[in-house]
Amino acid sequence: EVAKDDRIKNNQWVIVLEDDVALHPKVQPKHFGEIITDGFAKAGRAMSPFVYLGLCGPVCFGTETLLMTSSGATIPFQSHCGGSCTHAYAVQKFIAGYLPAFMEMMDPRARTIDAAFSLMTTS
Repeated sequence: EVAKDDRIKNNQWVIVLEDDVALHPKVQPKHFGEIITDGFAKAGRAMSPFVYLGLCGPVCFGTETLLMTSSGATIPFQSHCGGSCTHAYAVQKFIAGYLPAFMEMMDPRARTIDAAFSLMTTS
């Protein structure tokens, strides 16, 4: 379990990619790591301990900006989002330990990572 792994610092990110994740056509594979790294830095400045990397039906409240990497790769970035059918996300270690508890609080039929994130943001 990530939360108990002493090799991972509390502010480090853990990426979860589900089996149905696909790279957005605007993202060149050679820029993926750089975009993720810059996205994590931007999320940190927005004080967000989790990031959706792939999300269906996003509902966002933050202002959309353009994330531009040092090599010139660009991708839209928006904060304060929620939605359904998460395909990829990242969490910082310090928040990862809370996810199982939030999932246990939910009705078994609604136990999804999407519902847990939504509950975390409104609690």
